[in-house]
Amino acid sequence: MTERNYWTRMSRKHLTRRALLRTSARAGVGATGLALVGCGDDDDDAQQQAAMQVQQQDQQQQQAMQEQQQQQAMQQQQAQQQAMQQQQQQQAEQQAQQAEAQQQTAQEQEQQQAEQQAVAPAPFADVDLDATVTTAVARDGGGLDPIRSGSHVNYISHGNVYDAGIVFDPDDNSIRPHMIAPEFVDDTTMVAQVMPALFHDGSVLVAEDLVFTYERMGNIAEYHQGGETTDHPAGWTSARVSFGSQNWISSQAIDERTWKVELNAPDAAWVSNQMPNASTVGAIFSKAHVENVGDAAMDREPMGTGPYRFVSHTDDTDFVMTRFDDHLKPLDHPVNVKHVPFHKDLKVLIRPEVLTQIAGLEAGELDVVYGLATKDVEGFIDDPNFTIHYQAATTMLPRFNLNNPLFEDGSPNPFLDIRVREAANIAVNRQAIIDGLLTGTERQPMFTGRSAFGYPTEDEIEAAGLIHPYDPERARELMAEAGYADGFDTTFHIVVGFSPGIPDMALAVKQDLEAIGIRLTIKEYPASEYFTDAGIRQAGAGRTDGAPGIWWFIDGQRTDIQTTVNISVLPEGVYTLGSSEEVAELARAQRLELDPNKRSELISQLFIEHTLGYYMLPLVEIQTAGVVRSGVRWPAGAVQPRGNEQLFAVQKLKDA
Repeated sequence: MTERNYWTRMSRKHLTRRALLRTSARAGVGATGLALVGCGDDDDDAQQQAAMQVQQQDQQQQQAMQEQQQQQAMQQQQAQQQAMQQQQQQQAEQQAQQAEAQQQTAQEQEQQQAEQQAVAPAPFADVDLDATVTTAVARDGGGLDPIRSGSHVNYISHGNVYDAGIVFDPDDNSIRPHMIAPEFVDDTTMVAQVMPALFHDGSVLVAEDLVFTYERMGNIAEYHQGGETTDHPAGWTSARVSFGSQNWISSQAIDERTWKVELNAPDAAWVSNQMPNASTVGAIFSKAHVENVGDAAMDREPMGTGPYRFVSHTDDTDFVMTRFDDHLKPLDHPVNVKHVPFHKDLKVLIRPEVLTQIAGLEAGELDVVYGLATKDVEGFIDDPNFTIHYQAATTMLPRFNLNNPLFEDGSPNPFLDIRVREAANIAVNRQAIIDGLLTGTERQPMFTGRSAFGYPTEDEIEAAGLIHPYDPERARELMAEAGYADGFDTTFHIVVGFSPGIPDMALAVKQDLEAIGIRLTIKEYPASEYFTDAGIRQAGAGRTDGAPGIWWFIDGQRTDIQTTVNISVLPEGVYTLGSSEEVAELARAQRLELDPNKRSELISQLFIEHTLGYYMLPLVEIQTAGVVRSGVRWPAGAVQPRGNEQLFAVQKLKDA
């Protein structure tokens, strides 16, 4: 019998000390003997064995507990795995349901979009983006270099192949960034971010191109030594010298994206004056390209960042351009400023006669014509097949040449006497011209149009006596007071093919002036000559050897007067034929004034003083008209003209 069984049986019999004593008494052993028995060697072994057995039992119990715990842990792990599998299965089912729902939603959205498009077509859905738009201009201005004197009046090419640094908002004429984002960091320092626009040859516009553009404008570009070493067979000189960087302290490329200009003095109109558009002042050139191909090639094949790439030009026949799809501003640009055109190709025909332009429109040869006299489009007024767009366009400003003190015969220049100039102004019946040759709504301007900042109010104009009355009797009195009771003979220089209506208006002016003794011989010039050799000869940056007489000038609608002031008011202006030191001081003061309210007051005063000096014969501020045929749209902003630089916006409708 094992010890384990023995002790187990004893446990089962519930042996107590009292029972053990009764058993010992029957065996002749007392309590003391029992105690002694417990202290013997055999008893020690028994105790050790008993302790070991207890320890073994504890270990076995612990092992059993561990096994039980492990089993429980395994069961829990299995339960967790099963739960995770169930959760994953549920997630998969949910994802499948969501995917199915999304697919259904997408299908529903596509169906809804299709239904909406059927009701309201997507933007440009009705526009033929592959169309060719054909228009016409009255003249071919010669070459295609916007800066070269003799080529600079080919605005139809310049304004579409090239871009300027800024554009004007079509609704309020505020300045908007375009090829650059200019900012004055102090009164005389301009820092501009240069946009990564693409040139038509794939190169990227960088700040050095801006530096080069205004060096070339100022006749100081090194590649041709300011024009002295040009490869152009007819020579090269800038027609925009007064806008060049030689007039600034510095012009530098800080890095490829930063152009910095430091001015000699504050200039409130610097940005709008230096880059108003690509047609006249502001076309940006690629330095690398110009230096590579030379001036002669630039005058034949222009290359810029504008909305059209040049294709071809046949002298006195046509211009052909095609859409530049990589223009900085995409087709869907939200503002109606230069962006990718709404048509693929632009063809511009040379049609000197208005009647041929109108005939081309009626025959479907032309899609749009513009810059016409309002009387020329009267036949379209009630025709549903055509839409007329009227707009304020130009001011007609014949000017007395005060640069030359002598007349052709060597006699003193009569126009140096303010009484003669006043007599001429009140001898012309402007209202008869307005009613007979124009729409009847035109008004007398000052040295530029009413859109200019600071233009006097109607009350200010009336209070200052700036509306010249038609008073031929008083005009003859003034002529006699000045010593010209018998009158005098001189030349009336006019430009033809440049702006509608000039020859007819010139005849009316001639008749009125001859009635007071100012006998005129009209001499006509093409635009390519009138604004180059003739322009330099008559003004020549202040020279006094210009041809005497009266010269016909035109000024566009300006957001700021500074461009007009630079070229026509300040003594150094290329087209300035006379002013006074007082007028020049006002002209310079308004440019330096950075407070807009104070500047507006100075500009208003400048308009008044200049007009009271009778330096010009401000005739009329005219409207022009554009006509588009049925199936053609030409959107424009509230103050945006429809002209050379807005042709990108013409939309030829599908099936038109």
